[in-house]
Amino acid sequence: MKHFNSRTPKLLFLLLSLSLPLANLETRATLVQQTSRVNAKPALVLVVSHADQDEQQSNVDAVVLVENGKFKQPYPEENEAAQKQFAANYFAPGKKYRVTFGGGEVGTATIKSSGMGCNNIHAAATVEDNKRIPPRLSALATDSRTLGKKPAARRAPTDAEREGVMRIVRQIYTARGTTAKALNTLKTTNLTATDLNGDGQFELIGSFVIEIKRGNTVSARRDLFFIAEHQLPVRPTPIPTAGSAGPSSAGRSSAGTPSVGRSSTGPSSAGSSPAGPSVSAEASFSAGPPFKATLVDFQSYNLPPEGFDSAVDFIDQLDLDGDGTAEVFVQQHGFDAYGYSIYKKTPRGWRKVYTTTGDAC
Repeated sequence: MKHFNSRTPKLLFLLLSLSLPLANLETRATLVQQTSRVNAKPALVLVVSHADQDEQQSNVDAVVLVENGKFKQPYPEENEAAQKQFAANYFAPGKKYRVTFGGGEVGTATIKSSGMGCNNIHAAATVEDNKRIPPRLSALATDSRTLGKKPAARRAPTDAEREGVMRIVRQIYTARGTTAKALNTLKTTNLTATDLNGDGQFELIGSFVIEIKRGNTVSARRDLFFIAEHQLPVRPTPIPTAGSAGPSSAGRSSAGTPSVGRSSTGPSSAGSSPAGPSVSAEASFSAGPPFKATLVDFQSYNLPPEGFDSAVDFIDQLDLDGDGTAEVFVQQHGFDAYGYSIYKKTPRGWRKVYTTTGDAC
């Protein structure tokens, strides 16, 4: 009787028996990864502000919960019970948060106490940052282990950067009918250089104001919040020689010019609102390389009798959704109030994608 060699079937059986556990492990690992993504704890992001140098503690406001790249309210607004529950979980004395500035970690914040404002809850915290946050500037804080892991990238602008940006700022004001006399009263509220996308080139983010007075009282304002980004030098189109093929006239190529930005009366109060339309990205406003304006938020309005303005001020930046470009946090003033908003860079330009109440008193 002829016997067949049984080594090959045994080897096949051995390989199959080994591959099945490996496949099972791989499937289980994939399921664990998917489950961890779905069940990942939302990351809380807060604003840390220190308005008074003599004060030992900083003020802390909860701004946004980030879950799977989505931005959510930390708690239902105007719900005192929900705010107290939030405080018990997130503002418990001794709780620590990582502090970021310019997109990178610079220290820690330790919660000391919390309390109700006029319509929102706040915390007081001690910040340890080795003096990396300049006085009177705000920063961000988070309980996430992954946000803000890039090197911090924020500084004062150089003289050359400031000069280039101010040329664009004057263009924007002039295009909106601001007279030369009024331009002489232009004030810079804040101008910061920060690297939003980690390419080593710093964008410029600034707030500016012209106050119009009647007598000794400010009666109207022209506010500007904008972002200026680096642009590549524009190469001139070669002038064709006689008999050569090419365009009939010389000129410069352009990347296109979005529509002119808005002019509004500004919000009467700060608070929750749906994500707004794209704020104007004005590539037409440019002093030539290296900068062009890519976000322009301009407001021209009369002040109410109480004198409250609706200016927008830069807070800081942080890449919340991991797409490589940081979101920009701002504070907007309102009628006896303030709120927070987040701008995101999209293929259609910068968009306001999130707004929440700070407080009103």
